[in-house]
Amino acid sequence: FILGDSFTWGWGVDNEEAVFPKQLEAMLNREPGIPGAGSVEVLNGGVPGSLTGQWLELLEKHGDDFNPDVVLAVFFLRDGTNVKSIDDFFDPIRKNIVERNRASLLYRHVRVFRLAKDYVDRMLVATAYSRSINRAYFGNTKQTAEWQRAQRNLLLIRQYAESRSAAMGLIIFPVLVELNESYPFKRVCNTIADFARENDIPVHSLLPAFLGMNGSDLWVSAYDQHPNEKAHRIAAESMLPFVRALLKQADTKPFSG
Repeated sequence: FILGDSFTWGWGVDNEEAVFPKQLEAMLNREPGIPGAGSVEVLNGGVPGSLTGQWLELLEKHGDDFNPDVVLAVFFLRDGTNVKSIDDFFDPIRKNIVERNRASLLYRHVRVFRLAKDYVDRMLVATAYSRSINRAYFGNTKQTAEWQRAQRNLLLIRQYAESRSAAMGLIIFPVLVELNESYPFKRVCNTIADFARENDIPVHSLLPAFLGMNGSDLWVSAYDQHPNEKAHRIAAESMLPFVRALLKQADTKPFSG
């Protein structure tokens, strides 16, 4: 049972079979030695715009209907913040930039100025998003409130899974920008992973699988940074060994109910 937001749900990907939960299901059913291989079902519990509180509610409401062997929380970096969804965050900024540029004679009539201004605007937008995400994990008490809530909710999800002899794992899904050694959210990824390890939650970061790639090649469009089919495939391939291990762990656990 995979919990997550619009990245998990598959926002912007037209082919449902190309979304990583479906790809992961197909891969697991082709794997030799997987408990129940050939009949593994991966349930996509992704809810666009949701945060960990909604994931916990969904699990508590429907988890027993499915009796999952594994509960997987796919944690996009925004999920520990009060930053709005990608579109809600970027759209007002883009609108303001467009209106300002329309009013500029230089922007409308001087191509060199327009190219330079577009580059500066892209950097300003990226900096604003980076600053908002990082503040949510390393800022003051008010700024980090959602991250504190997320930690509590993830521990409750683990508690739910353990009480039903299910394995629980955490997947870290990075923001798909500047995927190089200077990745601006590396510290955030490390902080989430440290929290998981300190609380005995198996964790797998997708960042290494994406490093070295051009971020825009992984987006559904130039204006929408949700992962496209290529990114979903990379995510599924990266998490396959991790999920395989969780399934084997669940298969050997004694029932404690």
